[in-house]
Amino acid sequence: MIRTTSKHGPSVAAHYNAVCRTCHATAAAANHTGTENCIPCHMPKRRTEDVVHAVMTDHLIQRRPPANPLEERHGDAARYRGKVVLYYPPRLPRPEDSLYLAVAQVSEKSNLEQGIADLRSAIARFHPAEAEFYLELGDALRDSGHPAEAEQECREALARKPGSVLIDRRLGNAERAIAADPNDARAWYDLGLLSPTPPL
Repeated sequence: MIRTTSKHGPSVAAHYNAVCRTCHATAAAANHTGTENCIPCHMPKRRTEDVVHAVMTDHLIQRRPPANPLEERHGDAARYRGKVVLYYPPRLPRPEDSLYLAVAQVSEKSNLEQGIADLRSAIARFHPAEAEFYLELGDALRDSGHPAEAEQECREALARKPGSVLIDRRLGNAERAIAADPNDARAWYDLGLLSPTPPL
């Protein structure tokens, strides 16, 4: 059994290498490269799964080093791409079932093309009063490369929720968003992006 240690800094590598050699002295001579340092192969640094651009030492001692341990383990490539279905509860009340399931298809971009069609159909069928459904459709259209249609849906959302800082920001109305909420940092940021850069 390997005991844990509270050592830190330069001495910790020597400690773990010594622990490895207590059990693997003969195996090391036959099967290893002859290096005195076991840590890079058997306790490699790797990317974390829950923090962006962070590297940690993996204390899971492995027989062989993993492939590409410094490759990012999250992001767009790891996202689920497919239809979103209900898990629990097995049903939603109508009309929320069609509307919310369609929003789920587009909000995480898991099923964007079909989700846009489903959300358009559900909105046309139920004419919801809430602005959020139109805004979700506008965001999905923007993400799929249809800015003019996205703007139209955002205007539909704004008609249902006048003065919304979020919708004003989506429409590029940073100045109006700031007037509605002077403390909205994102609106100030958007205004900065829209402002002309002063000459150097």
